[in-house]
Amino acid sequence: EWETHKKVCQRPNYLLKITLRPDNISDPQLYRTISCPSNSTFETFHEALQIAFNWASTHAFDFKVKDPVEVARIAAEEEDDTQEQSLLKMIQSLKMNGTPGLQERYLLRVVEDDPYGPGGFSSGKGVDFMHNSARQHPQTPEKKASKVKLWGVLDKPQYKDIPLEYEYDFGDC
Repeated sequence: EWETHKKVCQRPNYLLKITLRPDNISDPQLYRTISCPSNSTFETFHEALQIAFNWASTHAFDFKVKDPVEVARIAAEEEDDTQEQSLLKMIQSLKMNGTPGLQERYLLRVVEDDPYGPGGFSSGKGVDFMHNSARQHPQTPEKKASKVKLWGVLDKPQYKDIPLEYEYDFGDC
């Protein structure tokens, strides 16, 4: 009933547009628009995304608030690198982390509470999560998805107008 809802709900819903790989998939662009209660947790938001994209929720996930300074630094480095330098960096990263790409600093990383899920590592999700250390950065704070409300991130002034990145399925290696 609307009257009860108005009394209980202190914050409006967010109307969020989620685009799959906007830099890589553009013709046609794949996206969903979702209305989410602002008091939903990131865990619930993950579940909504799974339904919206018709995925099975069988992989680990996280949400990241990009650091604009770090994004600009990486872009400048990539612009200056030759193809050979880029390849050497990737090889060095594979030697250090076991996965391509260097650890990136974010303003915030919201992580799955139990990335192994029921059944532990052998449940299937564990394979995704076994290289999690390659995605962690010592200066990136991490919070559990079941503990953080959408408004706790999306309404914070320091995160305003900064893209939120959702990663689902970290890959098998």
